[in-house]
Amino acid sequence: MKVNFYLNKFAKLRKNTSLELIFNRVFGLVISFLSVPILIRNCGTESYGIFILISSISLFLTVSDFGIGNGIVNSLTHAIEEKNKTKINSLLSNVIVFSIFNALIVISFSYLLLHASSLNQIFDLDLSTNVGNQFIKIAFLGASIALLGNISQKLLLAKLQNKTYSRIQLLIVIFTNMGLILASRNSNPLAGMLFSSLVLPNVIGIGYLIIQVANDSTIRISRRYLSISIIWQLIRNGRIYFYLQVAAILNYQIDSILIGYFLDPSQVAEYSIVLKVASLPFILVSAVVFPIWAQTASFLANRESSLAYKNLVRKLRKVMFFSFLSMVIFIALGESFIQLWTGNQISPSRQLILANAIWIPISSLMQVYAMFLNGARENKFIFFTTGLFTLSNIFIAVYFLKFQGNISGPMWSNSLSGIIFFVLPTYLLSKRYKTRIGDRAIR
Repeated sequence: MKVNFYLNKFAKLRKNTSLELIFNRVFGLVISFLSVPILIRNCGTESYGIFILISSISLFLTVSDFGIGNGIVNSLTHAIEEKNKTKINSLLSNVIVFSIFNALIVISFSYLLLHASSLNQIFDLDLSTNVGNQFIKIAFLGASIALLGNISQKLLLAKLQNKTYSRIQLLIVIFTNMGLILASRNSNPLAGMLFSSLVLPNVIGIGYLIIQVANDSTIRISRRYLSISIIWQLIRNGRIYFYLQVAAILNYQIDSILIGYFLDPSQVAEYSIVLKVASLPFILVSAVVFPIWAQTASFLANRESSLAYKNLVRKLRKVMFFSFLSMVIFIALGESFIQLWTGNQISPSRQLILANAIWIPISSLMQVYAMFLNGARENKFIFFTTGLFTLSNIFIAVYFLKFQGNISGPMWSNSLSGIIFFVLPTYLLSKRYKTRIGDRAIR
């Protein structure tokens, strides 16, 4: 059964989890966290705001892979479990060729865009046209090779080589932040910072992919494996990931772009710094709630819907206790901590602190529910609730920024939209699992 495949996969993932994985993740977060005040001190809040703004634009462009980047993991995992070398080579060959073709299209699009408009015209930035165009080219270059740069890591995930994957991730974090700090000390820091953040990680990924292919005698990249039908099948398999990827970018990356457009790049820096600190509980919770996916799938596979619901409630209690505690601490100490952390270069408003604090328990609650829905395979429900949440989020954020000039508007929008269009509907749906037994327990 398909559910048994995923349960076995999660069991192997659990066995491969170790203190090294936790250490690498935490160490990587610490490095990224410590580098921020150095960057702001070296390049200034406005330049840092422009850096965040252009990075968000680059992330928007990564949707050009149509979900293949995430969908390839499941396809490769199946092929590896079946020990089907031909299928593995066919998948890798087609994804690599598609990645190169996709990169050429994205780069070509950047030149068409620069002929039609410029970064300065869109965001009213105090930059020369040549400098602005250079930044856009770097953003497009990073997005164009993102899929190719991530294939090696997807292959590691498919092979369940979690320690190696974790080490590569940590290596990328170290080199990226070293590049950011060194570039921020230059007279023209933004070009080097953008290259270090958007291009360098993918270059490292491409280099490791070459090493993987060269050292693994079972991998053969050949044009005889090329097939449009395989690419089309990968797009079909990855369509839910593509949809969720677009929704995530629209929900969490568009904030910086909207603030840069309606307000000012320096306020992008303030918003992103506060969000970075407030997101720490969210990041910690994400590591804890991931097993809910497999646990829910296991209970429902055995027609134990009530146990799936009880497990959900038990996890919710623990997560919400931690989240509310984090919220109180952030309200009390967040403003002072951010001022100290950034050397008084960022002094966030009290309303922005409060908006981020309220978002902490709501985002944590949404994470728990998301894992439950994935385990229950409520794909249509996820599709509609995520869509409504995303659309509502954008419209409310635009209203706050355009008509009230309120920098905390996007965060209030996240909370309002999240409660109305995701939390409440999911709560009502989950209640049905409390007593449900029978044919809908397994899909």
